[in-house]
Amino acid sequence: MRASVRVTKFLESWGVDKPFANLHRTSVVSKVLSLTNLSCRSTYAGRGEHKATEATDRLFHWHRAPDFMHPLLLTFRDRSKEDSFAKQHDDMFKFCILSAAVVCITILMVQVIMLPRSPPLFAVFSVSVLAFAGLSLITFAENFLRFDHKLVSLLLRLYHCIVCGPCVRMTIALCCAALTLLSTTISLIHCEGDSRTGNDTESRIPGNYSCSYPPYYLFSFLLAFAGYSVFLQVSFVIKLVTMAISFFIFNLVVHLSKNEIFNNYDTITGTDSVVTPLRVKTSVYLALMFLTMFCLDRQIEYTNRLGHSWKLQFQSETEEIKITADMNKLLLENILPAHVAAYFLRASRKNEELYHESYPSTCVMFASMPNFKDFYQQTAANGQGLECIRVLNEIISDFDQLLIQPTFQDVEKIKTIGSTYMAATGLQSGHARQQNHTDLTRNVVTMVDFALAIMGVLENINHHSFNNFRLRIEPDDACRCVSWASHCRVIGAKKPQYDIWGDTVNVASRMESSGETGKIQVPESTAAILSEAGFQASVPRANECERKGAHEDILYTPELH
Repeated sequence: MRASVRVTKFLESWGVDKPFANLHRTSVVSKVLSLTNLSCRSTYAGRGEHKATEATDRLFHWHRAPDFMHPLLLTFRDRSKEDSFAKQHDDMFKFCILSAAVVCITILMVQVIMLPRSPPLFAVFSVSVLAFAGLSLITFAENFLRFDHKLVSLLLRLYHCIVCGPCVRMTIALCCAALTLLSTTISLIHCEGDSRTGNDTESRIPGNYSCSYPPYYLFSFLLAFAGYSVFLQVSFVIKLVTMAISFFIFNLVVHLSKNEIFNNYDTITGTDSVVTPLRVKTSVYLALMFLTMFCLDRQIEYTNRLGHSWKLQFQSETEEIKITADMNKLLLENILPAHVAAYFLRASRKNEELYHESYPSTCVMFASMPNFKDFYQQTAANGQGLECIRVLNEIISDFDQLLIQPTFQDVEKIKTIGSTYMAATGLQSGHARQQNHTDLTRNVVTMVDFALAIMGVLENINHHSFNNFRLRIEPDDACRCVSWASHCRVIGAKKPQYDIWGDTVNVASRMESSGETGKIQVPESTAAILSEAGFQASVPRANECERKGAHEDILYTPELH
C-alpha cells in the first residue's frame, strides 16, 4: 500500500469525539509524537550502528544463518519475502551468460587442440557457439541495438522475458551447465588409451585418437565446476546438485569407463610407482574444487539474500519515515497554518530564526456562545461535565469542517478560548505588505460569510440535539494604516502557538462583551465595506469600547444576507 493511501486511511479513522483515539495502535506514533527531530535521528542512528555491527558479524560468520533464514537451505522463512527474492530482476544475467560462454568455449578450444578431434566434438562446439551467440545477442540487445526494427523489438521482448522471469533464467542456466558438462566429456567417446612407451613421441601428437594428455580432462573438469558458479542469482542448492551430478559422472569416467587412459599415462610418464596415480589425484582435485565452489556458492547466496533482506527492510523503514514525515507535517499543520509550518520545516531555515509577519488588511472574528456556561454542569449523569465537553467538541469540529471548503480556504482558525471561536482572514502567505482595498473587501466578505455559515451549522446542531445555543459574533477589519495592522508570530519553543496581535484583535475582542446573540456585530468601518459588497444592515447602535472610546456598531442578521 502506498504511503499516501496509508496516511489517508489513518486520517479517516480519526473520530469527532476523539480525534487522536487510535494513535496508540500504530507503530509510527512514537516517532510522530517525539519531542524533536533530533531524538528521532539519534534513535535511528543507534539502531543503524547496532544493525551495522550485526551485519558485520553475519558477514564474517556466514555459516550461521540468521533467524529469518533456513539454516541449511538459506531460504526465507517468510513466504512473501522468498517470493520477492525469487521474482527480483537480474540485470546482470547478461554478464553471467557471457562468463559461461567464455568457460565453455575455453574448454572446447582446449579439447580441440590437445585431445582427440572427433565429429561429436565439433558438433558440440558448433552448437555451443551458436547457442551462446544467440543468448548474448538477446541479452545485450538493449545496449547495442538502438534502431527501430521488428527483429530488435522481438529481441528486447525476449530480453525482458529473461530478466524478469526466474524460471526462464533457471532453464537457461541449466542448459548452459549441460553444454559445459557435455563439452568436457564428448571427446572421450573416441578416446583410446596410449600403450606405447614414453620415447615414442610420434604417437603423442595432440589431436589424434590416442589420449596422450589426460591431465587436460582434469583441467576441463575443474573449469566446468567454475562455470557452474557464474550464475549468481541461481540457488546454490541447484548448483550443488549440478556439481554433484558432474562430480559423479567425472569419477565414473575416470575410474570405470576410461580408467585405462589415466593408467597408461602414469605408465608412459613413469609415475605409476613413484607418486599418487593420476586417477586418484583427479578425484582429490575434483573433491577440493567441489567443496570450494560449494562454499563460495553458499556465501554468494547468503550475501544475496542478506542484501535483499536489507533492501526490503530499507524500503519498509523508508516508507515508515515518509509516513512519519507526513504525519508530522499534518500534525504541525493542525497546530500552525500551512505556510507557517512550511517555514519551520524548510531546510534552509536557521534555528535562531523566529516567524513573524505583519499584514495590513486583515479581518478578525470572535464567535462566542454565552449560554454555554449555563449548559455546562458537572453532575454524575453527564460524567462530571464530560458530555458537555463532548457537545462543545462536536460544535467546534463542525466549525472546523467548514474550513476545508474552497469557499473558506482563506479563513485561518487562530484558537478557541473556552466556547469562543477565533478566526481571521488575510493571513495568507505572500500577502504581507502587498494587500489593497480589494483584498480587504474580499477578506471582510469571506469572514462574514464564514460567520453566517457557522451560525447555520449551530442552528442545525440545535435542531438535532434539542439545544438552544446562540452565537455572538464580532468581526473587525484592519484598515490600511499601520495602527490597524495585525502582527503574526509563533510563540514558544515547546507546544508553540500561532497568534495575532494588533488593534484589530483588541477591538474585536472588546466588542465581544457588548454584542447581541444571534447577530453579527461589526464596527462602522467594516459595515461600509459590507455595504459596498451588497450586505444589508439593521439599525446602527452606539457602543463604548475600552481605550478606543465611543463608536458606532452595526448589526447584521443571517437572514439579511
